[in-house]
Amino acid sequence: MEAPLPTAAATTPLNPNQARSSITSILLISIVLFLLSGDDPAVQVQQEDALRTLEYQQGNYTAWLNGTASNFTLEDTTNVTSPIVDALLPARLPIDSSKNSYYTNITGLPIDSSKNSYYTNITGFVNGPAKFVNLTDPSPSNYTGNWNKTVGPLVSGLNYTKVNASLGDFHWAEIDKIAGNVRELRINQSTPYSFLAGHIDFVNSKDDTLVNYQLEDFVNSRDDTLVNYQLEGIHFFEDGSIYGLMEPRGLEPDLRQLISLVPTPLQNATAYAIKDEIDRQIHVLQDRIKNPGGGQVEDKNSITTCAFQLYGRIKAADFPVYLMQELESETENPTGNSITTCAFQLYGRIKAADFPVYLMQELESETENPTGVRTVSRPPLNLKGLILSPDCAVALTFDDAVGMQATIFWQKATLYSFVASICYFIILKLIVRQMETSRTPSSIAKISRWTFALQAIADAYSFVGHVTVGIVSESRSSLSIIAPGFLAATLFLVFEVRFSMLIHQIQGPEDAVMRTPITPAPTAPPTTDEAEAPLLTNEPAVAPAPLQTSTPSTWMVRVRRTIDSVRSFVDSMTDPDSKFWIMILFAFLFLVQITVSPRLVLYAIGALYSFWVPQIMRNVKRGTRKALQKRYVIGTTLCRLFFPLYIFVCPGNVLFAERQPWIWLVAGWALLQCAVLVGQEYLGPSFFLPKGLVEIELYDWHPPIARPDAEAPNPSLGDCAICMDDILLDSPDANGGTREGASLLAGVGMGPKCVYAVAPCHHMFHTKCLEQWLAIKVRAKL
Repeated sequence: MEAPLPTAAATTPLNPNQARSSITSILLISIVLFLLSGDDPAVQVQQEDALRTLEYQQGNYTAWLNGTASNFTLEDTTNVTSPIVDALLPARLPIDSSKNSYYTNITGLPIDSSKNSYYTNITGFVNGPAKFVNLTDPSPSNYTGNWNKTVGPLVSGLNYTKVNASLGDFHWAEIDKIAGNVRELRINQSTPYSFLAGHIDFVNSKDDTLVNYQLEDFVNSRDDTLVNYQLEGIHFFEDGSIYGLMEPRGLEPDLRQLISLVPTPLQNATAYAIKDEIDRQIHVLQDRIKNPGGGQVEDKNSITTCAFQLYGRIKAADFPVYLMQELESETENPTGNSITTCAFQLYGRIKAADFPVYLMQELESETENPTGVRTVSRPPLNLKGLILSPDCAVALTFDDAVGMQATIFWQKATLYSFVASICYFIILKLIVRQMETSRTPSSIAKISRWTFALQAIADAYSFVGHVTVGIVSESRSSLSIIAPGFLAATLFLVFEVRFSMLIHQIQGPEDAVMRTPITPAPTAPPTTDEAEAPLLTNEPAVAPAPLQTSTPSTWMVRVRRTIDSVRSFVDSMTDPDSKFWIMILFAFLFLVQITVSPRLVLYAIGALYSFWVPQIMRNVKRGTRKALQKRYVIGTTLCRLFFPLYIFVCPGNVLFAERQPWIWLVAGWALLQCAVLVGQEYLGPSFFLPKGLVEIELYDWHPPIARPDAEAPNPSLGDCAICMDDILLDSPDANGGTREGASLLAGVGMGPKCVYAVAPCHHMFHTKCLEQWLAIKVRAKL
């Protein structure tokens, strides 16, 4: 029988007058203040700068269209880029202006609208393999014809010093994937085109294969494995062609230069469409600046309307102009992506669907506004194209990029949120039932608090992730994405953390380490010579030799002082709640730092999904079983495995994570822990360990006892000291103790041996009766 816990009842935090932890309140207030924070003034300044730039472009562009004097110049690079586009994007032929240009695709092949159609709304995410092409390579083996003649007009005019400076230190040759998002800025059925905006990333997936960087509107990553680009372009509906300009992220592409990219028959219409798009962008920015909060515009200074003139001068710096130019270039660097400054041109096309246009219109209408109408099956959104940089002489080709429309993405996100919420709700239900069962100090003493602490860290991370994506996305699915985060917060704030602190308080006296007092070494008896020596002699006294002590080095002293300071700081915190919250906070921050490095994600997930290991070790250490309910162990394991398996196994997950074979190791590891924990209930706490590794000798509650005489009038082993009924070996309970509840009896009995239990005090009980008794008290009845 387990030793009773001293002061267990006294340490149970059942006092209703106990003060609540201030750490929890501070965290909740901080989250609320962060969510309710106002607009950033710097954002309005950026919008005002962008507005002035657009107005300047609008004035010059309008004058250029009217044929008057203008500072705008159209940079036409068609004579050097067309041969390269034709070579890298085969079957691209000029559009015949004598035919209906909108029913001729980018390849020049006629499209029958009664048989084929294209997506008109491609707002969503793009992901696919890409191939890097170095245009300065004189002999590429992948292309036929005279390659030098094809790239000659472009390469001959390059300044390689400038090219190398523009390319930067990014490893272009290792690019093997593109990922990004695009959105249709305006869809009007009366116009056969729509402008596009978005972000495209060039990714080196060999070094970064876990999560694609497609939610760049949410997180602006700075990494050597990818480079971010901002896209603006035009999409022609009826032939599925896309033309765009790409600048390093932070620089706005000049939409006016898009004219030279489109085919000649479409240039005139595109030129006036660009003017309308610039006007629309100006109006949008003006509305945002005048009314940033969405309410009525107020006069910021109604006290006076006086106008002033400012005369000032800037104090001169004490270094040359070229140093100032370098400083401003380094300081301003608006790209946010200093590894490259190359600009790109995008030539793309959408794969045609094999059904008429009217069916495509019905499909897109039903996708945007679901009514339940039966439509054709959704074809995949595949894109093919070329990304070319005339200034840097590099290009990327992609043949099978896959697009996921935003409406489909948010539908998937809603479905994921629904399943995730169900999983969290099941975990909540299971932990509530477990806490109801483990209410007494004796049952709590068997549970490891680290099992719930690890789950609390994982749920805290899940809460932050779900809430962040839900708030920043600002879509129809935002509320559904926040729902799993709310359940995760409820789980780790209300249940897991509090239950872990309760376990810590109950097990505090047990875990306290008693320091062994230092006993002085026994004094050796004096020798014979020393005993016979006179007490007083005429010899002068000799001073004892000083003890030879080694002086520690300076760094060791500093380390010891630091350790002592940290230890004293921790010891000074008498509140166990504060200690536990600080531990959770540091563990959470450490987890966030680990997940930034994809190579360490496996170890982070493996550590989080080792939450059953502390409980297994505690069962072995204390020799107990049935510390946790089987339904809680199995249900929690299966529900928590949903999240990593969905992210790293499901091909169309909302995080665009690639399939990772190693995730099955994590799943197997979690299931193995679950199997061992359940096996400890039936086969003993140390069944999986060799006998030489078992340090604790378990008391045998079911020792072999001679059967009573079969001809005796009362074939019982005696009376149970609790219920006072006979203990019969052939009773219906011969299969063991209770199925539910927490057993405090170590060891395993099979068959009739499980009917009786002999306590260390040599009293005999029914196993069921003793389990129920010890679940309330840790002492035997007698």
